[in-house]
Amino acid sequence: MREFQASHHSPAELGFISSYRPPNQPQDYDATLDTAIFNAHESFFLLAYRYALEHMIKLRVIIKARGSRAEIDNEINYFETLVGSTRHLEFCSTPRGSLQATEWGNYFAMLSSDLLMCGHSTLGFEAVSAGKKVLFGSSAKLDFLKRLGIDDYFQHLPQELKMMEESTNEFRSKISTLRSMPDHQYLALTENTPVRRHPNNADGGSSRMVRDFLSETLSKT
Repeated sequence: MREFQASHHSPAELGFISSYRPPNQPQDYDATLDTAIFNAHESFFLLAYRYALEHMIKLRVIIKARGSRAEIDNEINYFETLVGSTRHLEFCSTPRGSLQATEWGNYFAMLSSDLLMCGHSTLGFEAVSAGKKVLFGSSAKLDFLKRLGIDDYFQHLPQELKMMEESTNEFRSKISTLRSMPDHQYLALTENTPVRRHPNNADGGSSRMVRDFLSETLSKT
């Protein structure tokens, strides 16, 4: 957070956190669930892209591939092929080993985006913790979160941050609500979420925060 001013990313109105994985990469779940994850990710991206086109907004896609330039290009090609265009798309990625490589590249891209969309990415939850507006898409599919084993992650999130059904109208309604919501109202809305809000004052670093949080929690048990 203290290094945010060093970010080379310009502000963006909309950001999509990619969860793409190439077909030849070993998967974490059975084949049926892997297919469901892929389809959910693809459907949510198409909703985001259609919205960006309709409103003439640039959609920033945060690429999470951390390998070679070829791996990143493959992921970018996947999104461009999916929509058949490069219009209104901006890709944020840094190949490992390049002169611009930074461990925090995805965080800089996230922090400089006004509103983020993702399926159920960890980076999305970290964005909520940083006070950024986020819309999660995986909650739209019935029983999908339970199959993934992450339904408790979403249980206490405000409804405004979750897709509750698979429909274009639901997506437009949630996005419009979040975009028009004043920042102070959003912060109040998410104040009591299970995601621990990072304080503005980072004195002592995150390790001290973790120690204090553990001490506080253990003292109640």
